[in-house]
Formats: sequence, structure tokens, C-alpha cells
Amino acid sequence: MSSSIACSSFPALCVEPVNKKEIGGSLAGKKVDFAIAYSWAERARDITVIVLKILILPWGIIEGVRYLLGRVAMAMIYPAQSDLVKRYYTDFQAENTDQARLQVFQNLQAKQYAVKHLILEKRGVRYSALIAGHQDYLSNGNWALQAVGNGGTAEAYLKHYADIYKAKKQNVLIVNGPSVGRSQGTAVPSTIGDAQEVGICFLEEVIKAKSITIAGYSLGGAAVGQAILQHRFKKGIDYTVERNMTFDTLSNIVYSIVSRASQSSFLGYMAAGLIHFCGLQIDSVAASKKLQELNIQEIIIGATNYLSVRPTFSFRQEFISSTNTVSKTSELFRNDGVIPGEASLGNALVTQNITAHKSFIGLIGAVHSDEYQLV
Repeated sequence: MSSSIACSSFPALCVEPVNKKEIGGSLAGKKVDFAIAYSWAERARDITVIVLKILILPWGIIEGVRYLLGRVAMAMIYPAQSDLVKRYYTDFQAENTDQARLQVFQNLQAKQYAVKHLILEKRGVRYSALIAGHQDYLSNGNWALQAVGNGGTAEAYLKHYADIYKAKKQNVLIVNGPSVGRSQGTAVPSTIGDAQEVGICFLEEVIKAKSITIAGYSLGGAAVGQAILQHRFKKGIDYTVERNMTFDTLSNIVYSIVSRASQSSFLGYMAAGLIHFCGLQIDSVAASKKLQELNIQEIIIGATNYLSVRPTFSFRQEFISSTNTVSKTSELFRNDGVIPGEASLGNALVTQNITAHKSFIGLIGAVHSDEYQLV
């Protein structure tokens, strides 16, 4: 691993006025702030696989079909990265995220936040990331990596999360997933995880964080799950993982949604099979198992009907211990408007008895379109 930013110089770099001339443009040719080494052996292996797919015609044809079907599927699963979606929803276009970045940086700097646009790299792919911390807490060592949902960008959510984490005396890093904003790459499960994993490494290696909250909302919760499966956690750092309104596996939520919408289990199985065929399966449960083995605390947040009364002012957080939930699964996890209760991460962990070092929080009357954080 290598970096071009010394930890001690990070605050000074971040409080400089935003340079309007350098705020946008492609990441190609720009200086990388942090990179995970991409060895020649890894490059050779990847190139060899590509060459073999071209030379072995049946394999190449199958891979071509998988790719095309996968791009169509990912346009629905992760619209923020889709070139097709960007044609019609201009907020996702890179030029517009550049302008959004400039505006949010100016807004946060006026509120005494230090901010910076970072270029992080893994496996030769560059990812656009935004970092923010209030000057009162910038040097306290407490950081969060926040992954946003499938229709979000770092630029759109930085102000929101900067204020949330300021209330917790934390600083925040948000990494745009592959092909989101100025990030490069093609969105598949491995690269979705790469974007978040290189962010974790940056906080460990460059910032020298003492504590790191690894948090994700919706697809972002699955993205940090992919990062967790890839990552080697370091001793001496206090990690907490928070996954909010997240599904158990991508194939299961696709099955649940399609079968309910079509009233056909057969079509649900077909849709789930397509996820497997295209190599798009994401397993959030596997990440929770790894965290349990490492004794890392994980907080799972989801919608519930555990209590029948919905508060009038704000959604009440009902803390549910891991010891009293197994017999009450049907009460605890419900459809939040997008993720059915039976496809939620919380439901899977409770039914599979993966509850050590976990806290389950039910939000009464919550809906998926709202994001909830522990403050």
C-alpha cells in the first residue's frame, strides 16, 4: 500500500480553499492520494482470463451474454452507476456531481468543516471519495466510512452525514462506488466492495484512525459487507459496523420482490437465478458471520412492528437484545416498502442464530426511503 498524504499534513490540506479549476474532470492522469498495490502477478492473471475468454469462443459468448444481462440488471439494482440511467437522470452525470461537490464543499467550509476530494485506487481502478470533519474533532482519531444507497452519490449525501457524524464527534469518508460520479470501473459485487475496502484502508493507513465505524444504508450496507469479506482488520483499532435497511442476499430480495409483484414463485426463482448466472450475488450474511468470528460489534437497523404505537414526533428506536428475538421474528422484521421482512439482513441473522456481538434495532413505522442513523 502507498499514499501521497502524510497523516500529520491532512488537516492543513483539507482547510485550504476549494480550487474551482481542479474540482472536476476525469480522474485519469490525476495524482492518486492512496492506492492499494496491484501486483504484476495480479495484472497478468486478470489479462490471461480476458484473453482466454476471447480465444475460447463458447466461453466468450457466454461471458458476453452474462455481461449484457448483468448490465441491464445492475441498471435497476444500482441506478447511480448506470450510463443508461444517467442519460435521463442528470444528477448522476459526472459534470453535475462536480458542481454538487463544489457547492457542498463551500457550504461545509463555511461551517468550519475541513473537506477534500480524494482519489483512491484499488486493482488499477480509481474511486472518487469525499472526506469531511469538523475542525473541533478532525484530529481526535474517530472516523466513519459511510456507504450510501443505490441512488446516492457522495456529493449528494456528504453534508447530511457530516452533520450526523459531527454530533457523534466523528469525521466521515464517503467513497463513490464504481462508475458513480467520477469513479471509474464497472459495478459488480467485487468492485462495489473494492470501493469501500480501499476507503477502510485509507482510514487505517493514512489517517491512522483509532476507531472506525463502517456504516452502510440499503445497497451501501451490502457494499460494506463485500468490503468486510475482503478486508484484513488491524489490531489496535476499535471497529463498529452499522448496517441500515439492508438485505440478506441479493438473490433472495430479488426473488421476494419479483414473486410478490408477479404473484408467481416461478418468475421469482427465474429472477434469482439470473442474479447467480450473471455473477451478481451479494451475501450480506457472510460478512456478519466474519464479524462474529472476529468479535467485532455489528448493529443491524430495520423496520419493525414490534410495538403497535407509532410515535408522533420521531421514530422510536426499540433496542432488541439478541437473546429474546429468536421466537419473535415475524414481529420484529417487516416490509419497509422496498425490502420485505423475510429478505432483511436482521431476519436472516436471527433465524440462522448469528446473533453474537450483534445489536438489532427496530424502527417502528420506518420506510426505506428515509435514512436513519444512531446518534
